[in-house]
Amino acid sequence: MLFDNSILNSGKYIDSTIGKNLEWFSIELYTSVIMTFLLFFSFLCSEHETNITRSLRIYSFCTLLIVVISTFITMFIMWTQPEETMIDGVQGRYFLPILLLIPLFYLPSRKPKKRQIVKYNYLIIFATLANVYALSMFFLRPYMI
Repeated sequence: MLFDNSILNSGKYIDSTIGKNLEWFSIELYTSVIMTFLLFFSFLCSEHETNITRSLRIYSFCTLLIVVISTFITMFIMWTQPEETMIDGVQGRYFLPILLLIPLFYLPSRKPKKRQIVKYNYLIIFATLANVYALSMFFLRPYMI
């Protein structure tokens, strides 16, 4: 049941986790723009001066799996009616803590030979652009229908 549910509704969970759907306002943002922001944000979050061991990557992946599985189990126990074939109540916002693990997969596994410095101002710029994009779609929605 867990695998069927996650396969059939995976798009909905991913879209609501990355912020594609502003569900209360019935607004969908363009997937290409949101994925571009997420990709740039992930690369900018990665520190080039630190290295991540394989064991920490495995630990992070296991943490990711535990969060997903425990979310589904909790929603199965709390929200799903008896004899249902799908798990009810799972929303993408429950997976937001997982987004903090994504930059760990972009960190280098060994220290680079020359020092690279990431400008953290770009993080602020990308976060601001993502928020401006969401707000502009919210305000332009009446004109797009």
